[in-house]
This record gives sequence, structure tokens and C-alpha cells, in this order.
Amino acid sequence: MKQKNNIIKLLLKTWLGILCFSLLCTFCAVWLSFQNTNSSYDNINLAYEGILLTWAIIGVIMFSAGTITLFLNYFPVIRYNNIYSFLSFFLVPLLLILWCGIETLSFRIVAIPFIICLSGAYLLFRKKIKNTANNAG
Repeated sequence: MKQKNNIIKLLLKTWLGILCFSLLCTFCAVWLSFQNTNSSYDNINLAYEGILLTWAIIGVIMFSAGTITLFLNYFPVIRYNNIYSFLSFFLVPLLLILWCGIETLSFRIVAIPFIICLSGAYLLFRKKIKNTANNAG
């Protein structure tokens, strides 16, 4: 029972970590994209930056909702199979990227930071699972 609670806590921390770090990276990407704009229309740039940031946050939330499937790793069949575990993390976000296209601004602002954060979280998750399997066995 304790191991099941630990797995749920690990999955919840992983999912919340992906969400928080993706929001932070997306905020930085939006901020950096407006650093090179030299314009006398600062109010318009500020409004556009706010609109872009709002849509970027919605995009990150959509991608994070797509990674709910990582909770399938609760089941040992998926957790200890590398392919199933990888698909539980990446399948829906990659399908969203294919559906939205890679030539849009949202790809650079939202998808790339999200995939980087998701990859890091996946590698950390696999390392934790390997460590718990080695300690248990």
C-alpha cells in the first residue's frame, strides 16, 4: 500500500513539475520574444505581449491536460515497460503538435519549452523508477 502511495505522489509531483516549469519557460520565451522590439508604440506591444502570454498559458494548460495519461504509469505493466511509459508521457502532446503544425508561433513559444520540460521529467521519472526497483529487489 505504501508503494502505491509513493507512486501516486511521484506521478503527481512529476505532472505538477511539468506544468510549473513549462509555464515558467513559456513566460520566459514570451518575454524574450519582445526584447528585440523597438517601437514607439509601447502600449500596443504591451497589449500584444499580454494577449500572446494568455494564449501561451492556455496552450501549456492544453499540453498539460494531454499529459494526464502519464498517470497510467501507476500500473506496473506500463511503468516497467519503456515503450508504454514513453507513450504515456509523449503520445498526446506529440499528436497535439502534429495537429497544430510546426510553422506557427505557438510551436516556438509553447511546444518546444513544453517538450523540453516533458523530456526532463520523463528522464527523472525513469531514473526514480529504476532506483526504486533496484532498492526493492
